[in-house]
Amino acid sequence: MSTDESQLNQAIGTGNSGYGFFVSDSQLVSASPKWAAKWHDFDTFLPSSENNIGTRECYSYRKKIFERHPYLENALKNQYLRIYQEKSLREANLFVGRIDRKLMLNDFNLSSSTAEVKEFCQNKAHKCRLIVVEYGESKTAYDICRTFAHQYSIEIPAFDMKNHLCQCLID
Repeated sequence: MSTDESQLNQAIGTGNSGYGFFVSDSQLVSASPKWAAKWHDFDTFLPSSENNIGTRECYSYRKKIFERHPYLENALKNQYLRIYQEKSLREANLFVGRIDRKLMLNDFNLSSSTAEVKEFCQNKAHKCRLIVVEYGESKTAYDICRTFAHQYSIEIPAFDMKNHLCQCLID
């Protein structure tokens, strides 16, 4: 066995069993820079020498935003590229930053799935119920729940001693 065959066997990891770590013995990395650049752009939206979209920091910044809004990821990427091509990298980064801020309402992601929105609402409603249990149907409980609701731009009716607090919060 020549040195090259020995190195290949070590790289494949066949050992005595004849089974390798890799599925095939084909070349694992393409020698084609075009193929690699296209695959990288498609797979990870990383900056490449072909389109040169920013630095690693830019990539990390937009990757976090795209991951936070998976249902809008393709639309955001397309708009990002359009703005980058028509204006500048700075404008494209500012765009995704503005969209990200608009889609986040405190800890509530407005681009969440229906199931995630439902779960979020149920959790927050449970928190209000616990406040009412702790403070009773009082003005204090109402004020706490009202402040909590205002964090999410929810307006609730004025407190009325004649009505039950829970009814006030449901309306």
